[in-house]
Amino acid sequence: VIPHGWESRPSSQGTENGHALSVGRVVVAVEPGPGAMSLLHTAAGFAQRDCLSLSVVTVAATKHEETYGSSLTELLTHTKERFIGLEISVHYVAGKPVPEIAHAAGDAVLLVVGTRGFGGLSGWMHGSVSQALLQHISLPMLVVPNRAPE
Repeated sequence: VIPHGWESRPSSQGTENGHALSVGRVVVAVEPGPGAMSLLHTAAGFAQRDCLSLSVVTVAATKHEETYGSSLTELLTHTKERFIGLEISVHYVAGKPVPEIAHAAGDAVLLVVGTRGFGGLSGWMHGSVSQALLQHISLPMLVVPNRAPE
């Protein structure tokens, strides 16, 4: 989804010692579970392709890393092994998902989020984070459907 009035930011990629410099970042909002690996790898692929860094954001009711720590660590280890050289930062945030993800996305080039599989009336009743984010961000957002087997 590309917001009305959004204009692409100019890319001024440079190099240092033969390595591409990150001049922007892709933000991915992840919670461990079905589909998390696919979501993380999709975001990492976009970041690596465009020589950007990847910011992984996970939101929980409390800021304790233990909430998702070990599961997320395993996902990140696999991602770092697959996307060698990609600069990845991890942010554990406490609060409500929509405002925290919107704040974390701030100046990002792209926000990548997943789905829980709720759509239509069910999504409206349970609260679709991706739908609500559209009201709070001004950057492109990629919504990756959860296609993991249950």
